[in-house]
Amino acid sequence: MDEISTAATYDIVKSHRSMAKSLTKTIVIALLHPSPKVFDQFDDVMIMNEGSTTALTARFPPQQHQNVVHGAANIPRNPSDYAALF
Repeated sequence: MDEISTAATYDIVKSHRSMAKSLTKTIVIALLHPSPKVFDQFDDVMIMNEGSTTALTARFPPQQHQNVVHGAANIPRNPSDYAALF
């Protein structure tokens, strides 16, 4: 499958988020380099690098991230920026 646009990705993630909230279910989505707007739709994020977990984040209030694996206080909004640190 070819890459889809950021706008289409945002719409898909937004609809999945709505379904997860209304059905109180967990939905797992794998993305490569999502835009900050798409990334902001997620409650919890696991970032992987070469098959290993690099970071496991829980987003408490919007726009604030806490890295519970490495103990860092601030994770950049775009996960691809964060992955570049390793």
